[in-house]
Amino acid sequence: MNADESGDMLIYDLVIRCGRERDPYHYCDTLVRETRKLIPFNQARVLFINSAGRICMPILYGVSWEEWQSFMEYYEKNCAVSKYSLNVPLRLSTHEKVAPCDNIQRCREHPQEIFNAYVENLGIRYSLGIGLGDHDNCLRGIIELDRTRQSFSEKEIELMRYLQPILENHFALLCEMWKETAWKSPEDRCALTQRERQIADLIREGVSIQAIAQRLCISIGTVYKHTSNMYRKMKVTSRQEFLSKL
Repeated sequence: MNADESGDMLIYDLVIRCGRERDPYHYCDTLVRETRKLIPFNQARVLFINSAGRICMPILYGVSWEEWQSFMEYYEKNCAVSKYSLNVPLRLSTHEKVAPCDNIQRCREHPQEIFNAYVENLGIRYSLGIGLGDHDNCLRGIIELDRTRQSFSEKEIELMRYLQPILENHFALLCEMWKETAWKSPEDRCALTQRERQIADLIREGVSIQAIAQRLCISIGTVYKHTSNMYRKMKVTSRQEFLSKL
């Protein structure tokens, strides 16, 4: 099998595996993991946007929860009224929904210390953003792939622009099926925090405690602590009981 045939198989696998998912959260998680086989990256973030224009249920890859929280606290306080704010529904063209970005230039445009610290601590130099909209073409999901050294090639960018409408179509269908209850913050559902909801979803997938700790960049002890808190909140005493309530 030559390189082109191998690449075609990876694209086919990506579309098929994403198509098996039944909610936007797991759809995007699978999309990121399958995309990495085609377009390598160092870190990534998946951000979901609810009807109020607020970010909910972020998924982080190679980014610590503490760093992300610090940045979001800054963003919500200082950038809520900027032209790049997520507090308004965004309608973008297909071309705009796949956007490469040089983060060094972004830092020059945003001289604030917290932004520079976030980018520099992670060593981010290049990003590729992929937007996913609903049937009204309002942005509901953002996937950001980051690299610390090599920029994204034109071939990689064009590949994502080719795939974006295909992936967005299924994403929009899942958004419609999920309705508004899925876009509420996790605190409104079962009183779980965002981190607890992330761990709960991974437990539901059958991921081990050790693998959860590695994936979320936290200690095994922290995973057990969150699990204990979830058991208490949901009034269960076993994993089986816990899974039945998710």
